[in-house]
Amino acid sequence: MECDPLAYVLTPQEDALAGVARVIDEQVLRVREASEHAAADPAEFVRKGRVRGKRIRAVLRMARPAMAGRDYRRLNEWWRDTSRIVSGARDRAARVEALEAVGAAVGGTVPEAAVEAVRNAFLAEAGRDGSRGALRRFVKRIRSTPETPAFKSAEEPVAFLIAGAAKTYGAARQAMRAALEAEEIEAFHDWRKQAKYHGLQMRLLRRLRPAAAQRVEATRHLALYLGAVQDIAVVIEGIDVLAPDGVLDGASHDDLALLGEVLTARQEVLIERALEAGEQLFDLRRSEFRERLSGKRRDEVAGA
Repeated sequence: MECDPLAYVLTPQEDALAGVARVIDEQVLRVREASEHAAADPAEFVRKGRVRGKRIRAVLRMARPAMAGRDYRRLNEWWRDTSRIVSGARDRAARVEALEAVGAAVGGTVPEAAVEAVRNAFLAEAGRDGSRGALRRFVKRIRSTPETPAFKSAEEPVAFLIAGAAKTYGAARQAMRAALEAEEIEAFHDWRKQAKYHGLQMRLLRRLRPAAAQRVEATRHLALYLGAVQDIAVVIEGIDVLAPDGVLDGASHDDLALLGEVLTARQEVLIERALEAGEQLFDLRRSEFRERLSGKRRDEVAGA
């Protein structure tokens, strides 16, 4: 079966590092094409543009052992800094989306008028954020993306990628341990970022290594739990920012306090589920994971 040339996956039919370059170039092409219509739906373009940037950074992290250090730093920092241009606008839009996402958790418990008051406050803030200048800078950067660098040559190019993926796995595992020990919800945000990079890399390797394919679904489940934890944190933070005295137009102090309690209780349940999923997903030491990921493909074993 041929792979869609636009797919976010490496294939056995191509050199692994040539595949990396193909994936990066495709993500760049897609975000450049989207930039031509950015004005039609700025919030959606920003969201998708940041997603493309994260996918590219996941590829770069995995391919880092095959890159000159200066090339990796230059590209990684370029995509990081580009995303930061619109981080404020994206954060404000994310509050509205996060409130919609957690709506089921508060339905029937918190007065609908109070939830609507919070929604209106978030929408008003998103509408007056003055992000047009940031959007223009973001589009300008996207249209002048740096070229994909040359990679080192090797008889076993996939070995470079396995080394990079193992390093990302180790970072995600360490971030999980930090989240388990920390009292601040920010630690779960850091874990989510590292786990997301790991999940993207398993998607990339899923047709090259069985161990990667077997992890794709589990990484998606973990991402859902951690994403829901983050959604609640975004809503709670937004309420604190827009209602520092605990009152909003249309929502009393008691209403907002109840909303906070319901959301916090839901968040605690999701954290427990995320930790359970994480303990299974990151049960191996980094060296053990690298060894498992280094296993030969099913077709290689069959043809041996």
